[in-house]
Amino acid sequence: MNNIKELRIAQNQTQEDLAQALKIDVKLIEQYENGISEPSAKTLQQIAAHFHVSTRRVSGLPEVSATLQHMRPSTLANATKIQQENDVSAVNVLLGEGWKLLHIGEDMEREPSGFGRSNVVYTLGWFGAQQDARDDLDTEESPIFV
Repeated sequence: MNNIKELRIAQNQTQEDLAQALKIDVKLIEQYENGISEPSAKTLQQIAAHFHVSTRRVSGLPEVSATLQHMRPSTLANATKIQQENDVSAVNVLLGEGWKLLHIGEDMEREPSGFGRSNVVYTLGWFGAQQDARDDLDTEESPIFV
């Protein structure tokens, strides 16, 4: 359920006031508030702008934290370190340490006879301080992989 009625009442506005401000029919406001109809994306943005809140707030969705709003997507361009692994156990350890999975690909080797094999290759990125990223992940000797 959306928060249009709650926002409107908090601003001491009637349905007529809101309809007039948005230049839409008051019956639409009534339908939005009663869950009979949903506002279009454009109308949702207009309502959010009118009340100076996010469209998520108007829609009744949880707000995205300020930290998440300012995070950039995990891409190769903004990683401080990139590492490729083909051992899924090593990948799981790195993910547990804060690395981000950027890509899953395939490394294919073909022999002259025509036979071949392929391995899954995981590309991971580190987005913290470079010195905090693990370099020496040995799955043979690490007790994590026992």
